[in-house]
Amino acid sequence: MVFGHIIVKKNNKKIDKQLSLCLRHSASKNVALPDEESLKDNAQLYRSLIETSPDAIMLIDKDLKIIMVNKQAVRLHGFDNMQELIGKSALDIIAANDRRRAIGNAFKITKYGTRKNIVYTFLRKDGSYFFGELNVSVVRDKLKMNNVFIGIVRDITEHRKADEVLKLSEERYRATLDSMADGIHVVDSSMRIILFNQAFINLNKNLKLGCRAIGKNLFDVFPFLSDKARNEYKKVFKTGKTVITSECHMAKGREINLEVRKIPILEQGIAARVLTVIVDVSQRKFLEKEFEKVHREILESNMKLKELAMLDSHTGLYNHRYLEDILEKEFLRAKRCKYHISLIMLDIDYFKSINDVYGHQFGDLVLRQFATQIRKVVRKYDIVTRFGGEEFVIVSPGTNTQTALSLAGRISSNINLCNFGDKSHHVKIKLSMSIVSYPENDAATGMGLLNVADKVLNRVKEEGGDRIYAYSDISKQGQIDNATRGEDIDVEVIKDKMDKLTKRVNQSLVEAIFAFAKTIELKDHYTGEHVERTVEYATGLCRALNLSKEETNIIKQAAILHDLGKIGISDKILLKKSKLTKKEFEEIKKHPQIAADIIRPVQFLHNIVPLVLYHHERWDGKGYPSGLKGEQIPIGARIISIADAYQALISDRAYRKAYPKKEAIKILREESGTRYDPAILDMFLNVT
Repeated sequence: MVFGHIIVKKNNKKIDKQLSLCLRHSASKNVALPDEESLKDNAQLYRSLIETSPDAIMLIDKDLKIIMVNKQAVRLHGFDNMQELIGKSALDIIAANDRRRAIGNAFKITKYGTRKNIVYTFLRKDGSYFFGELNVSVVRDKLKMNNVFIGIVRDITEHRKADEVLKLSEERYRATLDSMADGIHVVDSSMRIILFNQAFINLNKNLKLGCRAIGKNLFDVFPFLSDKARNEYKKVFKTGKTVITSECHMAKGREINLEVRKIPILEQGIAARVLTVIVDVSQRKFLEKEFEKVHREILESNMKLKELAMLDSHTGLYNHRYLEDILEKEFLRAKRCKYHISLIMLDIDYFKSINDVYGHQFGDLVLRQFATQIRKVVRKYDIVTRFGGEEFVIVSPGTNTQTALSLAGRISSNINLCNFGDKSHHVKIKLSMSIVSYPENDAATGMGLLNVADKVLNRVKEEGGDRIYAYSDISKQGQIDNATRGEDIDVEVIKDKMDKLTKRVNQSLVEAIFAFAKTIELKDHYTGEHVERTVEYATGLCRALNLSKEETNIIKQAAILHDLGKIGISDKILLKKSKLTKKEFEEIKKHPQIAADIIRPVQFLHNIVPLVLYHHERWDGKGYPSGLKGEQIPIGARIISIADAYQALISDRAYRKAYPKKEAIKILREESGTRYDPAILDMFLNVT
């Protein structure tokens, strides 16, 4: 370091001699001293040079004491005269925070002889400070006199302030530039890089040169840049117009999307430089893709919600709302293209009894299982819908009546083979089905066709259900409401409507009673299967006896309800696995009377009451409940008695195994004329 200024006493010849020596050798190291005469001749000249110097000059001895100063040194440090400075320690005019560095520099100067451009904070007399740039040399004589330091101080305070302002401005500019997320670099017309920011380095992992890239050719720093990029720069310099491009690069296994703007910097209307702004739009692209993805998901969700709005929540089939929409579309398509379309309407018989016995949750399970079975049977382009409750509609495009009848038959056969329910309970179900087709059946709209199917189904239910009717099966008999075909309404039509309304009310009541009877099947699985087979045998025997359709229907209904009275019998007796006691058998004997009491209040069922009441009477008069004999017993009761007995013999009971068919027939023959009507029994055995 350089120390303050060395002060020498005025008019002292020894000092003048030393000054001359120091001045002569101020820029030299270890130079020999001239003779005293020469010094005397030139002392005045050197003093004049020192005093006129614009910089402060000081001489400092080996103890760092000031032994001489010029006027500029006095003025620079704020003293009144030279004597105030001479004798002071050079460290006294240096700021405290620089003194340690000054001492260290003194040793280096002693060793090496010179130190240049050392900046210290110097003190003035009044305590203020200024920045000074110090150049120091050491002067030695040949006689090994004590070393003398000569120091020249220049006030650089204004320069320092200007530098600090400039530095601060540059730092702010650089900080602003580096804080930008977009990569920036500037090139001149020779494609030399003259400026870039930190984001540019971050975006270009290949740039490892740092500031050394300044002045280098852009394409030398980034040799991987394409010819397309070169041409774009040429275009900007030539046209003076901005060029915007998109680029995609792979970095560390991920895709980076960049938007590159090449902007001309014009000077006198000519592009002198090009400012390139590189924006990483990967996040934006990602967000755009995510937005598109979310948008697609929303659309898909909306479609699913729309689809769910068209689905029945219990069965997963399409609902009534969807049916109304698709039916009209399919009907108009069939009408326009002149091809067939059929509707199959299904109703589960006596479904109310399932809900009554096992509850609606079990009933919903049965409906779901039923829907699954239906979907397995229909064609892939048939549309299965839940019309409401236990009613379903199948829309079958391109299908005529005969094909629809075949499909309905397959459905019926499949359902008859299935057990519905869970591990604890299972039930069998029967179906009523109606079929209508266009153009065979007259209808102007899809809903018109559906209304016809509903009327046909009502007719099926009126006849006891468990069958399939096409429109043609009942239209020949004039049983479809004429009003649906647009004929004039007259008294006969009104009368017919009233009759149909009455039948509908009666049918609802019959449905309720039959559902009530069905609960016996659900309580006692044997009784349920027994009733079905008994109805089958009784109906076959009616046909063999050539009974009328009306009488056959009455006997069939009676066969369905013949065990209805068991609803009033204790489950302990019904489900008992051992043989009944006398008292328990007396309880069982009450079930015909209980059934008759249930049915009797229903006026239009009065014809079946005797058949249900007397189906346990014997040909020899020893039966119950009234002990009727021979032909006193209604023929329908005698038929049901035989069908009931045969079905009981060939079925497993809780207290015994089923009899083989031959043995069952033998048992019946042995009781011909005593328990059973011989003529009817012979006819039954002939057709069995």
